[in-house]
Amino acid sequence: MRSHEGTRYAWADNMMSPKKDTLDIIDKQKLAVVRTLTPAPGRPPPCRFTRDGRYALVSIWENDGAL
Repeated sequence: MRSHEGTRYAWADNMMSPKKDTLDIIDKQKLAVVRTLTPAPGRPPPCRFTRDGRYALVSIWENDGAL
């Protein structure tokens, strides 16, 4: 799970679940999943954020260089 002080959301990967290729976006105020994303086929590791927290960067392990 990752977050940034500049965003109200936390991003959690689901690598240990049957839906390994999804990310859950969690509202830190409500502690509720507000969206589930499938960025691309494959397993996304925990995301990283830009310095200002405006963008979450997600790579895919199986696709060399996929971002």
